[in-house]
Amino acid sequence: MLRRLFLPVERRWRSRGHGVHSPFAYRFITSTLHNRCAYYAYGDIADEAPTRRDAETAERLFRIILSFRPRAVARYGATTSCVEEAIAAATAGYRVASETGFSIVTSATALDMPHLSDVTVFLNMGNADMQQLFERLESGLEYGMTFVGRDMAVAVNLPTLPRQRFNVNI
Repeated sequence: MLRRLFLPVERRWRSRGHGVHSPFAYRFITSTLHNRCAYYAYGDIADEAPTRRDAETAERLFRIILSFRPRAVARYGATTSCVEEAIAAATAGYRVASETGFSIVTSATALDMPHLSDVTVFLNMGNADMQQLFERLESGLEYGMTFVGRDMAVAVNLPTLPRQRFNVNI
């Protein structure tokens, strides 16, 4: 119970890369999740977003997809037009860098797969059902890193990564 009081402080601390000793996690947190640079697609994403918060989520998703450059992006649940714009902008014109599976989960009831993809982004983490789904799938991980925030969670389920969880502001 006492740990929950310090969770916002820990998230703020980790979001700047402090206390993160994994080179992959540090680079992912500082260069992908919290990159403040403007990208070419941000204008189109913002035009499709109903609120600034939705635009920021879609922009972050855009950077995550660019970071991994997967062959395809699977969707579980309905996505908004700004998320679709982010996916389209991120996957257009790049050379595929990896064969990693990439999934976006927006609804707990839409997911019928028993395991995570190599990279899985969970949106709508404010929903209790999504939190339970994420925690259930996270508890089954043998390796890989998870980055958990209030609105979004990212599970990078790669065998080259040790099992770690990072509470960050995403």
